[in-house]
Amino acid sequence: MRNSIWSLATCLILFCVPSVGQPPAQWSRDQEIVWGQEQAYWRYCKGMDLDKYLTLWHASVVGWPSMYSAPAGKDHISDWLTDRAQKGFTIKSYDLEPLAIKVTDKVAVVHYRVMYSWADKDGKEILARSRITHTWIKTRDGWQIIGGMSAPVDAQGR
Repeated sequence: MRNSIWSLATCLILFCVPSVGQPPAQWSRDQEIVWGQEQAYWRYCKGMDLDKYLTLWHASVVGWPSMYSAPAGKDHISDWLTDRAQKGFTIKSYDLEPLAIKVTDKVAVVHYRVMYSWADKDGKEILARSRITHTWIKTRDGWQIIGGMSAPVDAQGR
């Protein structure tokens, strides 16, 4: 019962209290660390370093990338990268726009936009834009993603 009350209180704090999109200069140490992990996430994607990429994900993660028809666990969380790599695609560039980072105790929720480009084996670029939400949990090994979801950004940037 006590854990249920704590879980409910944490959810209310995270999702009912407005998340202020603080500028990076005003971020707490934990916000900076978590944002650094998001930057590492994209470095690992661009470099196709799946071993390091997978260290960012908690064993119990459930994520729902926009290109999946259903949520996936850690065993399929990198399929979006490996499927493209098998077709000769690589991430050529990316640009991250942090929108909000809310840290409460051992949980952090991060919202941001990313614009990135895939390059095919002939060098032709394909632009993509996504909205991403990652929920991070602080473990003894550091911050790891426990949940996430992405959606394409429309022509108006939403």
